[in-house]
Amino acid sequence: MLSSLWSLHRICYTLAINLVSANLGFCFVPETGVHCIANNTNLEFFNLHSPELVAPLYAIYKKGVHLSIAARRFIDMTKEYYSYLLSNKN
Repeated sequence: MLSSLWSLHRICYTLAINLVSANLGFCFVPETGVHCIANNTNLEFFNLHSPELVAPLYAIYKKGVHLSIAARRFIDMTKEYYSYLLSNKN
């Protein structure tokens, strides 16, 4: 049962990452999802470094392609927010 659940999660991570690779948006995946793909050179990964998260979470989007203004602002805002949290950790 546990191995089939892991297989399902791996399929979901791979699907989400493949959609990003096809320039169909961006996604959030846990750290284990980042390691599910062999060739990730055309994707940009950044760790959110959030202590509130139960597991490390990454946002992924395709490198070198046009992002909508809303997507770019969301990514920039997210990076800025989590960078701020990291810099103000006690």
